[in-house]
Amino acid sequence: MRYLLIFCFLYGVLSYGQTTTDLFDILEGDPYLKKLQKYDYEPQYQIEIESYYDYVIKVNDMPVTNQRPPLGQTLFYPINTNILESGIQTLSFDIYPRYIEATGEQKEFFENPERIDFKIVVYQTAWINGFLEPKKNVLVYTLSEDSEMIKNITQKTHIHKELTFNATVPYKLKGWSESKVFNPKDSVELEKKVHNFYLKYRQLMEDRKGIEIIKISPNQIYETAQSFYFTRDQVLNIHKEFLEQLSKQTFVMAPIDKDYKLIFYGNNRVLGLVFTDEQEKGESCMNKLKMDKNGEWTYNYITVLLHQPKGSNKLERIR
Repeated sequence: MRYLLIFCFLYGVLSYGQTTTDLFDILEGDPYLKKLQKYDYEPQYQIEIESYYDYVIKVNDMPVTNQRPPLGQTLFYPINTNILESGIQTLSFDIYPRYIEATGEQKEFFENPERIDFKIVVYQTAWINGFLEPKKNVLVYTLSEDSEMIKNITQKTHIHKELTFNATVPYKLKGWSESKVFNPKDSVELEKKVHNFYLKYRQLMEDRKGIEIIKISPNQIYETAQSFYFTRDQVLNIHKEFLEQLSKQTFVMAPIDKDYKLIFYGNNRVLGLVFTDEQEKGESCMNKLKMDKNGEWTYNYITVLLHQPKGSNKLERIR
């Protein structure tokens, strides 16, 4: 389970075409991964969502999921990568009306209150001897119990809510906390810079340049691994396993030439590109396409979020 989590957050971007010896040489001398620490008690925070509404979830103004439409009624998401240190964390979400089953079109307004079905739970568990301890609820929110939000709900096209919860983690990550604060007025120029980064990243994927991808994401790899409490040796092993799996696959990268927009995250310290077309609305523009056994294309949206570290003039990947 832990390996699957780290794949989803980190190694979905890796490509094949290099030897494991090359990977070992890179990781052996990586100053970031040498900082990884293990702890006696390693808390893991997750979100559980029950809903058939469309929704977008953020923790500390960083994306957790974009379900439009949702893949199922109950879904789970680990959120440690959004938690930089212990203290008060912010949870925000946007909810949109459901779709009409017969036509597939989204309704303009919400239904009557008795049909509301949005519930979100933040809970904490921890890794002990390779197993997760029983979860403890940290925050529970049910839309149907929020009288202010459901007031005149049939006249609403969108619901936004912000909540807070306390988290305690043994690590402390810098993340985007000291990064440059971008001005939305500069969106045109910023979008060009982010687009250029995405194009270069996409080309590395197309060319199967896995080593180069690792080299341009050292801090992102370190912080993701630390938030999941992985050791350097575990990261190397996961690299090897992923490369073996990926070498058996074929994929192409979706073009990034239209129907996208710039998004600000992390209190305007983090940037990303998302699709704006109806089918992929809100999903990352870094989209890996693979064909399944039935000849159908499957989508794998890779999160690529950029920041400009303090003292630097270049964009780097942070998540």
